[in-house]
Amino acid sequence: MSNNKSGKLELVFHPIKKGEEYSVSLNYDPGVIEDIIIPSTYNGLPVTAIKAEGFNYSVKSVKIPDSIKSIGHSAFRKNENLKSIDLPKSITGIGWGAFKYCGLTSIDIPEKVKSIGNPQAFSGCVDLESIEVSPNNKTLKAEGNCLIEIKTGTLLCGCKASVIPDYVKIIDRHAFYECVGLTEIVIPDSVTTIGDFAFGKCSNLTRIILSAGVNLKGFAFNDCNNLNKVFFRGSASEWEVIDKKYNEELTKAKVEFIK
Repeated sequence: MSNNKSGKLELVFHPIKKGEEYSVSLNYDPGVIEDIIIPSTYNGLPVTAIKAEGFNYSVKSVKIPDSIKSIGHSAFRKNENLKSIDLPKSITGIGWGAFKYCGLTSIDIPEKVKSIGNPQAFSGCVDLESIEVSPNNKTLKAEGNCLIEIKTGTLLCGCKASVIPDYVKIIDRHAFYECVGLTEIVIPDSVTTIGDFAFGKCSNLTRIILSAGVNLKGFAFNDCNNLNKVFFRGSASEWEVIDKKYNEELTKAKVEFIK
């Protein structure tokens, strides 16, 4: 089942749905484990879920079968060696922090996925630069390397290569959290709300374009320590109205008023 160089593979199966299905996890191993193949059945019953925190060790590659419907919270968290993953068409939900701090360079969300466990489903993936969604997905879409909830116009997840579309209304909390590759961002006029820690710890973010009337929730720009320039679409009086109580990074930056 495995072709490991330094890690030992031992999958563990857990009965769910009144014993009619199984979830799967990996026994702890300090080595890097390669070529994990998750079976679609165990004891003659389907394996339908990846257990919460089930694979948050040193996993380099994993093949997920079409039987899997959900990926639990923090399932692959801190897998810096995990550079890519193919999500099967059967997936309907991805849990909170499922791929946080992974080494992923791209993600491709299948058509049946209806829920992304925000915040932080993909936060801290510093190498992430491509976000795609199946065109057949009725709930989510990707544009400008942004993951967007269609119904609400909420940007759920961004990356260092994101260009925010001009119809986005809300930037969700933690959407760009710890996106250290992000150096500048244009926030369109359509955005009315920027969530708590939306750009938190974007330590290399130096410039932003921001519009009047935007509502900053909590620590929207917390620990953006290199933010030095804000281009503001509005007047000085409109700038003063924006609540910057928990975003001192904005008060330290040089502000240029533009139309």
